[in-house]
Amino acid sequence: MTVAPERRVGPPRIGLQLPTTDGYLAGYGDLRRVASKAEEAGFDGLWVGDHFSFNAPVLEAFVAASTAAAVTEHVTIGFGVLIAALRHPGWVAKQVSSLQVICNDRVELGIGIGGEFVDEWRAVGVPPAERAARTDELLRHLPDLLTGQGVNLGPPWNTRIPPLRPYGTIPPLWIGGRADIALRRAVGNGAGWLGVWVDESRLAASITRLRELAGEAGVAVPPAAVEVLVHPGRDIEHGEAEMAQFMERIYGIPFGRVSRYTIAGDEDRILERLRPMVELGVDTVVLIPALRDPLPHLPALARVAAALRAAPQPPNAPSEAKSSA
Repeated sequence: MTVAPERRVGPPRIGLQLPTTDGYLAGYGDLRRVASKAEEAGFDGLWVGDHFSFNAPVLEAFVAASTAAAVTEHVTIGFGVLIAALRHPGWVAKQVSSLQVICNDRVELGIGIGGEFVDEWRAVGVPPAERAARTDELLRHLPDLLTGQGVNLGPPWNTRIPPLRPYGTIPPLWIGGRADIALRRAVGNGAGWLGVWVDESRLAASITRLRELAGEAGVAVPPAAVEVLVHPGRDIEHGEAEMAQFMERIYGIPFGRVSRYTIAGDEDRILERLRPMVELGVDTVVLIPALRDPLPHLPALARVAAALRAAPQPPNAPSEAKSSA
């Protein structure tokens, strides 16, 4: 049995993506201070991204998550998302279990298939064409691995993993991705769905599709979460230029391809774009600050978070307290 995040029956949870990718080649500063100050500012969760090799320097996800866990007490520690197929399933389970023990069961495990950067797959000896099948095999066995049970892995590993101990509770599971198959994985694994590079229209369509798939499968509708790149400040033009530099260095694509999914501007403008997403019934919003130094902007982002929690609740908010399969 996998565990989905609890469905929202009250205010949404607002998370903050930690600066684990150096998109401005400006260094990382003090990640510990960002994490601790973000908890003090009132964010509900701290999230990290994941890559082995990237167009920009990137910290290893479990190291970054463990660092954040060590300097905080209450916030959840989320992976948004872990590209699990880059790793052996046994090591994924061992690291997740260990982090759960260390941080007192605060992990939120987002998993996606990745695939944009062929070189990182080749570097670890994983054929890119196998990433989806490897992800599905990992998801199939992950609940048992995270509860200390031995499993027999199928292809391409075809090996037995002995019971892994110690272990904490199974963390809430999110499936990341924009394609229909990601929505199907969320429904099929009793997980939440974590979207990125979506606007209000695309988010609404994805939530509708989740409801359709859940109805077809006869299961509860998964909770939905969304990650949004933001640049707080009064100068919109400057903010968009900064985000363009950030995105083009990291992803190597023209900013225009994703600009409509990002938000630059003051707090009111950010809220104007995010409130409709909250009103659609999103359970969690993760803000990704495209900033050289997020610390001075934490108060503004915290005010955005507080205002989002005060947004009107959707009239059709589901009544299920938890979705699992």
